[in-house]
Amino acid sequence: MAAPLLEQLVRGHGSEATVDINPFLAGVLTIGFIYGAYMTETFRGAILAIPRGQAEAAWLLAWAAPKLFYASLPRKWCATPSRLHNNWLVLIKATALVSLIGLQEMTYLAKQASAATRSPFAYFLFTARCS
Repeated sequence: MAAPLLEQLVRGHGSEATVDINPFLAGVLTIGFIYGAYMTETFRGAILAIPRGQAEAAWLLAWAAPKLFYASLPRKWCATPSRLHNNWLVLIKATALVSLIGLQEMTYLAKQASAATRSPFAYFLFTARCS
């Protein structure tokens, strides 16, 4: 499966090369980037949930940054599990969709091959076995 946008970019620079991306790998990388950002935002929100007064109090006590981090860690962790649980559930749902990326293409190819040979059972059985 060729990526049309990437092919246009490559051919726009005078090259005749084609770009072929594995759909499963593209799906895994996409989900990794998206949910990595979601998880990062979850932890950022937990850190920002700590009141500013606590940081100021630690600064007045002349605590170093690592001491402040460990002092506020339990409060940060209390705000995180429900958000992580929600992100985890949505991630599980999204991974089910990645497994279906190649199914449409495989079914289409099986339909074309079965129409040419008039033997649909063998091609669709093979497609069902591979997916």
